[in-house]
Amino acid sequence: MEEKSFSETVRKVAKEVYGKKRVDLNPEALIIHYPQIRITNNLNEEHMIKDLYVQLPMRSRSFTSHIKGFRGTLSYPEYVSTYVHSHLNGINQSFWGFCLGADGINVLWNELKIADYETAEDYELQLESFFHQLNSFVAYESIEGGPFRRIGRISPYTDNGLSHNQVSIQMRKIWGGIDDSDFDLSMDLNTGQVHLVEADYLHNVLASLVEIHQTRDAAGNYRNVDEGGEDFEGTELSNHYIYFKGKKVKTKVEPYKFSDYETNSRKFCHKDIFKSFKNHIEEKGRARLEQILSKQYIAEYKAKEEGKDHTVRTFDSANLVRVSQAAG
Repeated sequence: MEEKSFSETVRKVAKEVYGKKRVDLNPEALIIHYPQIRITNNLNEEHMIKDLYVQLPMRSRSFTSHIKGFRGTLSYPEYVSTYVHSHLNGINQSFWGFCLGADGINVLWNELKIADYETAEDYELQLESFFHQLNSFVAYESIEGGPFRRIGRISPYTDNGLSHNQVSIQMRKIWGGIDDSDFDLSMDLNTGQVHLVEADYLHNVLASLVEIHQTRDAAGNYRNVDEGGEDFEGTELSNHYIYFKGKKVKTKVEPYKFSDYETNSRKFCHKDIFKSFKNHIEEKGRARLEQILSKQYIAEYKAKEEGKDHTVRTFDSANLVRVSQAAG
């Protein structure tokens, strides 16, 4: 495809997908602005980020190099936690390469860089597909892929993690005192997802069994007991900037008032201990769910083989089963 046709095609498809205001095309790169993105993961965690800029480097007739990212606005907890995106490594002064993993977006990006399309129409279809995949990529934290930063660890407070030995000692105390009726699991028979129900009663039980505690503020952030914080007025990182549509975009950090998220005196099980407990229980729950679905499948298969009047059950996404002792 000719140079002019390539750049015109990129401009056309990008504007159709994102709108004119969110796209900047220059001879060296296509830059896409995401004003807000809600990032999720398979642990049922989510986090909203602002002003992510994604750069797709270009040369005359193709894309090249790596997909890169930059943040124009950071919250104070993100700034303290050096979080820009789950798959970007820290706060950098300009665009920095995403970790794309081995599959998914990485495969499409490589295909987009080397593919030779005879017509603009063929390239438009491939490019549109890539943009939609890019939208999914920036909105998802792949736990399996090993993110640089975790949304579950973003906090305005000091992150004093516990050692493996400390967690193990406290977990033994939990197993020695918790009862099957102290917790519930929600099971989605359609997707196979299993989540621990974080009820107040469960948090009270865990706090009574362990020796290492934290408190939580109104935003749900864990902090060490008696740890305080001074209000942050906001700042601009003058050496951290990019250009978008000819204008200099500097990274700014938003103000933060700790008084807006006052912490009560209630003590919780330390977050590292709770995470270990949650992961263990949910893993057992998934194993139990697989047994349930396997037994159901075998029963339905036998019924078909025997010629009985049997209707195979289907489950919709709202079909949740709540069970006690699901970790069994």
